[in-house]
Amino acid sequence: MTLKEFIGFLKCNNEKKIHFILPSNKFLPLNFHVTEVGLSQKHFVDCGRTYRNKESIQIQLWNSTDTEHFILASKFESIVEKSIGGLKTFFNSNLDYESLLVEVEYEDENDTSSIYTVESCELSSNGCNFRLGSIHTTCLAPEKCGVEANCC
Repeated sequence: MTLKEFIGFLKCNNEKKIHFILPSNKFLPLNFHVTEVGLSQKHFVDCGRTYRNKESIQIQLWNSTDTEHFILASKFESIVEKSIGGLKTFFNSNLDYESLLVEVEYEDENDTSSIYTVESCELSSNGCNFRLGSIHTTCLAPEKCGVEANCC
């Protein structure tokens, strides 16, 4: 989901509670805090010696002991919008932020931090449900490094 789609969905549902659903269908606890909104930039060389760039908007969520805490879509949207404004000022104002994909970073109960893509959002009786997807590794240059194209 792009930043534009993500913010648009929040704006249209501003009085709803926000829920994030892991790929395992487990809901993140409702008492999360938004601890970071960042521009993630990755510059790398793939196994076929092609230089690549990847940019995304990364939102870090953290749970505290305040179990009565929850964020409505309007507050979440405000946090993201203000953060993006700051990122544009501080880093790269020429980048098309609205077209960047949104990712969520979350540390689970096993102290393992993972990054997930935001795949979709749906409304339900309990609020806005953002479905998270796993990020998978793959060979980006199978024709150059000898990996069969249909192996993955």
